[in-house]
Amino acid sequence: MTRQFQPLLLATALALVTGIRAHGQPPSLPSAPVPVAPAAAQEGQVPDGAPAPPIPPSPYPTLPGPFVPPPPVPPPPSSYQLYQDNNGRLLRGDPLLDRPELPPPGWFAGVEVTILGPHVKNRLQAPVTIEGFEPNTVALPGAPLDWTGSPRFELGYRLAAGLGEIAVSYRNIVSEGSDVLPGFDLDGSDGDLQSRLNLNVVDIDYASQEFSLWPCWDMKWRVGARLGDVYFDSRALGFFLEQRVSNSFFGAGPHVGLDLWRTFDRTSLAFFTRVDGAALLGRVKQGFEESAFLQDGSLVGGASEIHHSQAVPVLELQVGLRWTPDWFCRGSAFSFGYQYEHWWNVGDAGDSRAEPWTNGVFLRREFPV
Repeated sequence: MTRQFQPLLLATALALVTGIRAHGQPPSLPSAPVPVAPAAAQEGQVPDGAPAPPIPPSPYPTLPGPFVPPPPVPPPPSSYQLYQDNNGRLLRGDPLLDRPELPPPGWFAGVEVTILGPHVKNRLQAPVTIEGFEPNTVALPGAPLDWTGSPRFELGYRLAAGLGEIAVSYRNIVSEGSDVLPGFDLDGSDGDLQSRLNLNVVDIDYASQEFSLWPCWDMKWRVGARLGDVYFDSRALGFFLEQRVSNSFFGAGPHVGLDLWRTFDRTSLAFFTRVDGAALLGRVKQGFEESAFLQDGSLVGGASEIHHSQAVPVLELQVGLRWTPDWFCRGSAFSFGYQYEHWWNVGDAGDSRAEPWTNGVFLRREFPV
C-alpha cells in the first residue's frame, strides 16, 4: 500500500511546484508603441526639410517705400501729474473759452472821437469884499460853449482762456464860448462874457469776456476805478468892471459799465448800447474875483475862495450800431451812434450849484496791436 501512495505524492508535489512557478513569473512586456506624427506635420505646417508652400497675394494694396514702425507710446502720467493744479497750456486755444468769432487774446487798442456840444449849468455865487465898500455878491452865468471834438484813447491786454481783459483809457473835453451880458458895466453898458470847460477822465478797468445771453445777444461788463478832473469858469469884462468865477473838482472812485449788442441775422451789424457809471469822491475849489475902476482912476478889487468835499455821480449812455466785418482783421470793430453824459454836484459848495453835461455823436474803432 505504501508503494501505491508514492506515485500519488509525487504527482501532487509536481503539481504544487508547477503552480508556484506559474504564479511567480513576471508579467509580459507591453506591445510595441504606435508611431505618432510630430506637431510640425499637422495640418497647415511644414515639417523640417520640406519646401515651404507659396504665399498667396494680399487682397489689400501695399504702400511703396520701407516700412516705418509707429512711434513708441509714452508711458501714462503719474497720478500727481494727472491731477495737478497747474494746467499749463491745457485751456489755451479752447474754442469754448476763446470763441473764434471774438477778438483774440493779446494787446488791443481803441480810438474814439465824439463830436459833442458841452453845456454847463453855472449858478456859482459868493460874496466878495472890496476894502472900503460893502460886500458884493459875484454871480455870473455861463456862455454857450462851442461844439468840439472829444478824443478817447484806450490800451489793454486780453487774457487767454476766457479770463477777460485789463484796459486803461483817457478822455478829454475842451471847449469855450462867448456871449454878451446886457447891463453889466457900472455905467449900464453891456459886457463881454467868456466861458471855458476842461474835463479829463482816466479809467482803469477789468472787463469780462463777451457772454452770450440768448441767441443773437451778447453782453460785456467792466468794473474798475476812475479819476476825474473838471474845470470851468466864466469871465465878464466891461469898461469899468470885471468879474470872474471858477470851479475846479478833482476826485476818484469806482467805475462800472455794461455793454449790450444784438446781432442782426446773417449780417455783421449789431444794435449796440453802453451804460457807464461812476461815483467820485473829491474836493471842490471855487474862486470869485471882482475889480473896478473908480472915478478918480484908481483900481480896486477883492477875491474869495470856497473849499468843499463833494461826491459826484456820473452817468454816460451810448446807443448806436456796431460793425464787425468778417473780411477785416479779426478783433476789429466799428461803432457809431449817439452819446449823452452828465456830471452831478460838481459845483455844489456853499450857495453855489453847477453841473456840466454833454451830448453828441461818437465814432469808435477797436483793433488788435
